[in-house]
Amino acid sequence: MHPVVWLFAGAAIFWVIFSISYKKYNLKRRGVTFESGAAVFRTKRGLRAIDSFAKKHPIFLLHFGNVAVVLGIFLSAFVLFNFCYNLYFVILRPKVAIPGATFVFPGLIPGLTVYWWLIAVGTLMLVHEVSHGLLMRVHNIPTKSMGGLLLGVLPGAFVEPDEKKLARAPIPHRLRIYAVGSIANILLSFLCLLLTLALLSPMPGVYVWAVRENGPSHGKLQPGMRILAIHNLTIGSPDDLNKVENIKPGDNIRILTDNGEYWVVADNYYSENEGNLGFLPAWALPRSSFLNPLVIASTTVSELRGWPVFHRFWYRSSVPWPLIDLLKWIFLLNFGVGLFNLLPMLPLDGGGMLQAILERWMPKKRARKCCIYLSIAVLVLVILNLFPYLLQRA
Repeated sequence: MHPVVWLFAGAAIFWVIFSISYKKYNLKRRGVTFESGAAVFRTKRGLRAIDSFAKKHPIFLLHFGNVAVVLGIFLSAFVLFNFCYNLYFVILRPKVAIPGATFVFPGLIPGLTVYWWLIAVGTLMLVHEVSHGLLMRVHNIPTKSMGGLLLGVLPGAFVEPDEKKLARAPIPHRLRIYAVGSIANILLSFLCLLLTLALLSPMPGVYVWAVRENGPSHGKLQPGMRILAIHNLTIGSPDDLNKVENIKPGDNIRILTDNGEYWVVADNYYSENEGNLGFLPAWALPRSSFLNPLVIASTTVSELRGWPVFHRFWYRSSVPWPLIDLLKWIFLLNFGVGLFNLLPMLPLDGGGMLQAILERWMPKKRARKCCIYLSIAVLVLVILNLFPYLLQRA
């Protein structure tokens, strides 16, 4: 059964049980309510631990909050710029443009199972909301409760503040509170990435990642084969692929792999990724390449598009691969959602930061109105960036 079907079936069973139990067992008395179409669970458990940590480490948390504000403002501008830049390609070449946004659900992204999704989303929400709660307590903003919710099939979590006191809090306090959640997610993603890189050893060479159906290599090359030579040219690294030249449609090309020799007739179809031999090559990135933030960002985009960077074909693992998959998805969701949440758009944390910054130069009501208008513009930008994804799925 398709993972999306499992997800919706599980949610449907939950909602049936919830509907029957809500009044029968008076769940409201147990902290469970139904609000705005969502099942909401509130508890005071965990608030004492948040209070205790905030009281013991206020200086550390304030410094962390200050760093989070600086990084949050920079990354908010970076993400917004990338959405604007990507829109340029969406307008000019919508069919081949890379989606600037995507839906991260099991079944929609290859390799993302319901289990990995639930664990990754759970860690994302826990780290994010606890970080908010810690900074609230450092700034003496009461936290009424913490808990989780389910809206349709979408889970969520929260630390509920005293909204009036939060709204009246000084601008620097609010900036720290809003910024720290997403930055904590991004730090967690980096930790998981470091663990993944420590547990994997890149294998040398170039490998077959996929073979185009009914293409010239179909039925001959198989995913996972290592390419040793093409057209009498030894292939030892990705750079060697660029040296393969003058292959014309109809040419009979010799491809030597670790599984034998194959002859492939080049066809008329040519793409930048496949060439005209009908297979997608792939290779392991050296650990040092991940020192470049742009490589981390491109890795996230590739993985979310279903083009794995970390794969058993070209990496050797010192632990079972399911653990690598789990670390990878915790990294991807925390990094991707952390960045997205910094977009200057309400009700995201980036929108809260934007409103707080605007209040430095204008009255609160005017700042709120400006923030709403800007949020609508950013929402339109996000929707337009989804078009390539929708076109590819159509």
